[in-house]
Amino acid sequence: MTKEALQKEMLDHLKNLVAFDTQNPPRRIDDQGIFAYIREHLPKEFAVETIDLGEGCVYLHARRGEPKVLFNVHLDTVPAAQGWSRD
Repeated sequence: MTKEALQKEMLDHLKNLVAFDTQNPPRRIDDQGIFAYIREHLPKEFAVETIDLGEGCVYLHARRGEPKVLFNVHLDTVPAAQGWSRD
């Protein structure tokens, strides 16, 4: 894959990921939406589980092999405030 093709693929994924509504409140992140997208696009060798801690606190754990690196990504965002001019 060329550098340009890889960049386009990465930007397409980023565009799709940021399009999901992950506002908190109302804490509606579940095993659908962004988590379903991630599951669909991870290579099949990943073991993926969704853990629901209750009250809208949910996380996705994806592991492949015996990992030496952990990526911890925070998904929920604040809702748009009065006076904001853009999403």
